[in-house]
Amino acid sequence: MSEFIRRFRDVAGEKGARRNWSPAGHIDAWKSFVAACEEGYRWSIYEYENELEIRDVIDKALTAPELTAHPELAIFAEAIADIDERFAALLRSGPSVLPETALWWHSNLPGWAGPDLVADAEAHYAVHLRPVEP
Repeated sequence: MSEFIRRFRDVAGEKGARRNWSPAGHIDAWKSFVAACEEGYRWSIYEYENELEIRDVIDKALTAPELTAHPELAIFAEAIADIDERFAALLRSGPSVLPETALWWHSNLPGWAGPDLVADAEAHYAVHLRPVEP
């Protein structure tokens, strides 16, 4: 295992199933989540928020001083930036649910979703999302 991966895992500090994820595992998980949102996220607000935690961990890694000396961080950051661009576009189409001081990926919901997230968005945030076909 490379020094970068070892330090990445230390910074990520995750527990449970995610604790052994590599940087590539985080990229794949973030990409899969964003793809699910592009199609209309079909699970509840609880699963949505749980999956957003992946981006929280990615942020910890991107801003960790102990990783900046590793050239692999730039490759990781580039891959994340491409996925972030896709997710930011989705959020621009949706309602704001948290103050602007929140991390950008938490502040809005996508403009469309499956029935569970549509119902939860209304119940929890009093906002309307466009439903996608089941």
